[in-house]
Amino acid sequence: MFDFRTVWDGPLMCNVGLTKDEAKGMLRSGTTDLVVIGRLYISNPDLADRWINDWPLNADADYEFWWQASYGAQGYTDFPLYEAGKSSD
Repeated sequence: MFDFRTVWDGPLMCNVGLTKDEAKGMLRSGTTDLVVIGRLYISNPDLADRWINDWPLNADADYEFWWQASYGAQGYTDFPLYEAGKSSD
């Protein structure tokens, strides 16, 4: 893995596919200054609460929802919030 800190001394932001533990580790180690968690928020609009409470995550949003305008808001606005006792899958 390349250490960007050897060539860049400004603020560093990392993203794409990070888990909760990976993001926390990168921040704690100083590998990055900021992490971006976008994809998980699409399928988990309450992601912060899920991480804080160790609630299960919804299944990932299907890839086509990210880029096909024909779907409109479907896939961006219809994922459920966590409810205790209900399955997220």
